[in-house]
Amino acid sequence: MMTFDHDWNDTSIIPTSGKKIVVSLCGGTDSAYLSCLDAGIDVSPTGDYEYHTFETDKYASAVSKHNIPHAIHHGDANGWRELLGRDVFLLIAGFPCQPYSVAGKQLGTSDSRDLSEVMYQALEGLNPEFYLFENVESKAKHEWYKRISAIRPDAQMRSHNSGKVSGQERKRVYITNSQHDELADMGIVLNDVLEDGAMADRDKSYCIDANYFKGGSMKMYYEKARRQIVYVQDEKIAIKSKKCRQVGEADLKGYDIIKRVYSRWGKSPTLTTMQGGWRMPKVETDELHWRALTPLECERLQTLPDGWTEYGQFVEQDKHMGFRVHKLKPISNSQRYKMIGNGFTRAVISHILEGVYS
Repeated sequence: MMTFDHDWNDTSIIPTSGKKIVVSLCGGTDSAYLSCLDAGIDVSPTGDYEYHTFETDKYASAVSKHNIPHAIHHGDANGWRELLGRDVFLLIAGFPCQPYSVAGKQLGTSDSRDLSEVMYQALEGLNPEFYLFENVESKAKHEWYKRISAIRPDAQMRSHNSGKVSGQERKRVYITNSQHDELADMGIVLNDVLEDGAMADRDKSYCIDANYFKGGSMKMYYEKARRQIVYVQDEKIAIKSKKCRQVGEADLKGYDIIKRVYSRWGKSPTLTTMQGGWRMPKVETDELHWRALTPLECERLQTLPDGWTEYGQFVEQDKHMGFRVHKLKPISNSQRYKMIGNGFTRAVISHILEGVYS
């Protein structure tokens, strides 16, 4: 499918509406747009606010352009100065967590991916009425809060776990001036987000039966390579729980963390970018089978609409016609996992933004 509309990255040809604006730095697939709507901040085409988003990832940006074609899409977050002089109602940013995550080297401001300084500059320069910043739980959170509160004394730092409003354990730090209550626990578990009958090639283990067991000890059977059997110990049998509960291991090569299989009656572990090596969370299908969570299920864990990351609108140079065209293309599963893991939990952001009008 091709269209010949404007180039979203060329903001010079997009007339401003005179409305107050909402700015999303490091917007990703722009689940923040959905949270704004949830909270009554009308950023729809006919709404009271104009939505601007900054993102450099090719695939996340394409998803946003497909889902929110009326938004004004910018590139690098350093381009926030294009909006100087505009009336900014809300500035929201989930700046890159990789420099601070325990899953990485925790280089902080020494990491080339760190955008915390950009965040501070944008907050001071745009002077929004409301702001919200999100990142991983880290010892750096005190420095973030110190820097932000020096610019805006109304800042408050709160910690929330997405597990209260989704089937995923995900602890994050939020610095905002939006007054809000604690999240209410909705009691959601993995089973609530699973697709019926979802099964993919190599995503399951093989059941123990007489056709596989050809003599020898049961221990020898369990240790055979590439059976992909979930080894369930009696004391780990699944019970209903509000937390992640490992019920066994998949017979995969690699770190222990990628072998963990979780009960459908507990929570998923925190979604990451899940790049390569079977890093997707794995769930039991019965006592002896497992499979990886699908991209759609991961969308549900982030409380996104089904299929939010399935397609993207790409701008390409047409070799025959000589000008740029827009093409709607499906997004690969690996890219979907990555952008979902990098994103917000929509329901948490929605809850915080509801405080804007309280």
